[in-house]
Amino acid sequence: MVVSKKNLGELIKKARSIKSQKTGEKYTQAMLADDLGISRSYLSDIENGRTYPNYVLLNRISQICHVSLNFFSEQENHRENPEQDTPPLESLTPEIRRIARAGGKLSKEQAQTLLKVAQTLFPEAFHDED
Repeated sequence: MVVSKKNLGELIKKARSIKSQKTGEKYTQAMLADDLGISRSYLSDIENGRTYPNYVLLNRISQICHVSLNFFSEQENHRENPEQDTPPLESLTPEIRRIARAGGKLSKEQAQTLLKVAQTLFPEAFHDED
């Protein structure tokens, strides 16, 4: 099930709120943008449902806010305590974890290019995204 841009943005705001609760200090949009190495305006576009983040960025948000990657699925958010799931990278193969870590160092354009290459080389792995 695909989450709409608007709903995903709300879930990212909720993840920031969870981080605030866990740390006991307000975790602002500007703080998250800085931790991600992106502009606050780009994060604002994501949180306000104007654009989707790429997988690498969403994964980094989940790690920074201490929620599972599954937290950002609509189905997951119908559960009572979705933030208590296992860490998002734990279930991935070592090779995929390495790609995800390296992806965190890429620019948005580089990450989009990497995704296009992967989709071209391995279309069967992306058949359920449409």
